[in-house]
Amino acid sequence: MYDKPLTVPTDLEILELLSTGDRQTPANVAAHLDHDSRYMSERLRNLEERGYIRDAPPADRSGMYELTKLGVIAAFHIHAYVRDYHNTFHARTEVILENQPENTFYPDLFAIDDADRTALHELNNVEGLTVPSELHIEIVHDAGYAPQTANEALYSLFYHGLAERVDNMDVYRITERGEKAVDLLFEDVTDPVELTDRLRETYTDDEMERVNIFVDEVR
Repeated sequence: MYDKPLTVPTDLEILELLSTGDRQTPANVAAHLDHDSRYMSERLRNLEERGYIRDAPPADRSGMYELTKLGVIAAFHIHAYVRDYHNTFHARTEVILENQPENTFYPDLFAIDDADRTALHELNNVEGLTVPSELHIEIVHDAGYAPQTANEALYSLFYHGLAERVDNMDVYRITERGEKAVDLLFEDVTDPVELTDRLRETYTDDEMERVNIFVDEVR
C-alpha cells in the first residue's frame, strides 16, 4: 500500500483527462490542466508507480501516457475517492481487476467480500443517517471485525455506490442500489459478474453511457 494519498485535485484531474482515451505527454497534460510541465511529469511518474497509467506502446519510453486497466477502474470510481481512505480505494480497485471475467471488462464490477456484506446488512437495518460509532459497534461485535475493518467496509459500500457518504464525513446511509444489493445477496446472487449485471438495472442512462465509455478504453 501507499503511505501517501493521491494529490487532490491534480491526480484526479489527470485520471479524468486520460479517461477520454487520448494518449498524453506531460506537456499536453500541463497545458490541459494549467500546471507546470515539470510538476506534471512528477505526478505522472507517481501515477505510473501506482499502476494507474503506463508509457504508451509500442515505443520504449515514448513519453506518452495512457491508462492501464487498473487506471481505468480507478478513473471510473474517482468520484468516490476520499483522501483518508486512499489505501482502501487502491485495494478495492485492485480487487475489481483481480476478479475480472475472461472476455469482458467490467470497470464497475461489484466484488463484495464478507466485511462488505456485514456492513451492508447492518446499514440496511438502520433508518436514515447512521452514526458511524454505533454501526461500528454492531459490525465489530457481530462479525468480530476490527474497528478499522468496519470503517473500510463502510467506505467500500460508498465506493461501489451502495451507500451515500453524507457531507464528506464518516456518516452513511444506504442507497436504493444498496437496498437492491441486499435483496440480491439474500437471493444468493454472489457471483460478481451476475451481481453487477443485475445491479446495472438500477443505473441511469448516463451511468450506463459512462460504463460503456470506460469499457471502450480497454478494447
